[in-house]
Amino acid sequence: TRSNIITDNYKLEAKIKTMKKSIFNLVAGVTAILMAVILRLYCFSMAVESDFFTWFEVLLGVLGIALFIREAIQRNALRRQEEDLLKLKNEEAFENAERIPKYVAESMFAEEFDVAEDQTSHEKEELIGTVETEYLDYVDKDQSFENAAHEFEIFARERGHKFRADDCKKIFSALASSRLVVLSGLNQYDFQTLLHLLSDYFETSLHIEAVDESYQNGERVLLKSDAQGTTKTHIHLAMDEARMNLQNICLAGLTNVIGKNLPDYFSSYMTYVKNPMSNYPVKVLNELNAETTYSISPNLWFVLNLADGESVATLPDFIADSAAILTVSHSECEESEQHTQIRKFSYYQMDYMTEKAVSAYEVHEDLWKRIDRLEEFAQRHSNFSIGNKLWLSIEKFAYVYLACGGNETEALDEAVASNLILPMMTVLNGNLPSDEQSFAEMIESVFGEDHAEACKKIIRTCESHWAQNI
Repeated sequence: TRSNIITDNYKLEAKIKTMKKSIFNLVAGVTAILMAVILRLYCFSMAVESDFFTWFEVLLGVLGIALFIREAIQRNALRRQEEDLLKLKNEEAFENAERIPKYVAESMFAEEFDVAEDQTSHEKEELIGTVETEYLDYVDKDQSFENAAHEFEIFARERGHKFRADDCKKIFSALASSRLVVLSGLNQYDFQTLLHLLSDYFETSLHIEAVDESYQNGERVLLKSDAQGTTKTHIHLAMDEARMNLQNICLAGLTNVIGKNLPDYFSSYMTYVKNPMSNYPVKVLNELNAETTYSISPNLWFVLNLADGESVATLPDFIADSAAILTVSHSECEESEQHTQIRKFSYYQMDYMTEKAVSAYEVHEDLWKRIDRLEEFAQRHSNFSIGNKLWLSIEKFAYVYLACGGNETEALDEAVASNLILPMMTVLNGNLPSDEQSFAEMIESVFGEDHAEACKKIIRTCESHWAQNI
């Protein structure tokens, strides 16, 4: 298990919270005092007057109080010992530790909420204040997205699997921009390989379920029944693991997904996808329309892989509006005998670095205006608009892609392709007049003929699917 400031501090803090406490002194103290009370009541009821019993009662009472004091002293000493150990680890053993001020940590979560502009500042504070973060005080200041993307490329290659450097940047950018990632263009084996590698990299278990005709309701995603009874699916197990390991990024994979069937079983989970930090309960229905409530911790990502031959154009609007579309390629290579030591990449580290990327990197204003031009084009023929959440997803993707080592033009192209093109095209499908330029032509006029290849690839995929299904 890789170790650094994140995991070691998490374990130490957990040890303080769950430190073993002796109950002998408490039980003995309570027993002594109870015996003193019982003896006093007995002497009173039987009219017994004896100096011996009186002194014995006093002795029992003093003994009970002494045991309580001893227990308090022991617990306080144990707590100081654990806190001193934590302080030593933080201040001396880890030279790469960087402390996060509490107010900064809280501000990181504010942008995750869809806070209405007309809400008062007090209402906003109350909303943000409901978040239970378990946030650590320290992160690894030497870790970066560029390092993580590079190390994941090495991590995969040394295990016999090759992913392009740009694809590794896209993987981390997609995870930073949405809790729902939809993979396009990977067969089932390649998808399982990618999720296996990511789970190993994040030091979590592999959780994948293949969707079949039994997925008719939301509860089927979490529970499956057979001749032996009802058992948890891998998605449920991923939720459990995420809840028990809040410092880790946990992936819940669904493969063989058919877009038109997603409303039957996945719509309930969009409550979490849209507001992962809100602690809103996810309410799912079973085959009898009975409702069950589940809680999902914010370190869980849903990763969907489309069935062979399925196009992203089949994804329903509620998926297209919130998902990060990810297209990567995979090939096999020779596995290395020795593996490079890599740095731990935790959920808290990712959250912290995403916030830093948004504030540390800039995209030129002229490039952002290209998105405004796309929105204006869509609004001429529909009621499409880019909401705050969609803008935030685009920005996070672009800034993290820059932090991974990409350039501005690539970052904007990949961000628009991942988060914007599909919801925009879904609205425009069938609404463009014949004398209007195509959406692909509009993209070229905005980004340039030799640019925006990622956007044009999504456009060609959608147009091809729609042309075949007129």
